[in-house]
Amino acid sequence: TLGETIERTVVVPGTDIETSYSTYIGVSFYPNQAITSTDLINKADIALYMNHKMQNKRYAVYSTQYNQVDKENVAYYNEVRNAIKNKEFMLYYQPIYDFAKSKVVGFEALIRWEHPTLGVLPPKNFLTILDNSGDIVWVGSWSIKTIAQLYSEHAEEFKKNDIFFSINLSVKQLLNKGIINEFTEILRRYDVPTSAICLEIEEYALYEKFATIGEKLLEFSKKGFRIAVDQFGLDSNNIIKLEKQNIFMIKVLSDDILETKDSFIQQKMREMLVETCKNRNTKICSLRVENLETIEYLMEEGVEFFQGYYIAKPMDGEAAVTYYTEKMNEKAS
Repeated sequence: TLGETIERTVVVPGTDIETSYSTYIGVSFYPNQAITSTDLINKADIALYMNHKMQNKRYAVYSTQYNQVDKENVAYYNEVRNAIKNKEFMLYYQPIYDFAKSKVVGFEALIRWEHPTLGVLPPKNFLTILDNSGDIVWVGSWSIKTIAQLYSEHAEEFKKNDIFFSINLSVKQLLNKGIINEFTEILRRYDVPTSAICLEIEEYALYEKFATIGEKLLEFSKKGFRIAVDQFGLDSNNIIKLEKQNIFMIKVLSDDILETKDSFIQQKMREMLVETCKNRNTKICSLRVENLETIEYLMEEGVEFFQGYYIAKPMDGEAAVTYYTEKMNEKAS
């Protein structure tokens, strides 16, 4: 079939990169559903959007059951697709700071949409659309390339201080067959070490739900990429898993750690986590820190890295480099 042909793995000539594509098809019929070519295409677009939404994987045929709300969603979906073509997406960078050493250790790269009329939009306004459409795979490749370009411009300084840039990966991105070779090749092209990239997964349960994801993360780790778990839950199952995998960093909400003060069991759980991370040289990063008092308390509890508005808001690449330079100069003086 057409879908099977498109989804065949293709080797990029002259490289060892294997790439593949997901296929979604929207269908509308003449003259039952539309008469003009414009109306046919519009209704096929609606069917295509519903196919993404329902994950039918092959094709969806337009139906009058797709109400006005879905038509409006399709219009927004097309707007997001056009934003890719018009290069309206950009990366912002939020510093990750080590207070004990008074230094920036890395940045989390966060996607933003510079909308022509609505201004800068956060991921919650478009990430689901990108994920449903399959364009989230493009986001990963584009993010790595964008970071690599920024890194290469300041490579000497970043390498000397072992600075890393982290990006979030979704299930769909990790299930992409060619992702490891593609990321590695992009970094090689810009002469950026794989250790400069930290790949964050949001749900630790992904290891159990998709065995291939665990295998890919292991392969990423073997190639030198750092692996992190975002919003790590304080429970015994997660801690047990942590003992079995090569995780560079876990991110925990500051409130989750603060709440352990009021529970004996949670205190013990936190102590187990800190001890396990210490033994495995896994860094603990506290998210959403809002004041120095919280930071000082969390440092006493074994937290090493911090990220949040108290330290700095996400900023564009130029501002991030300026921030980094100023902080390094402060430390030197």
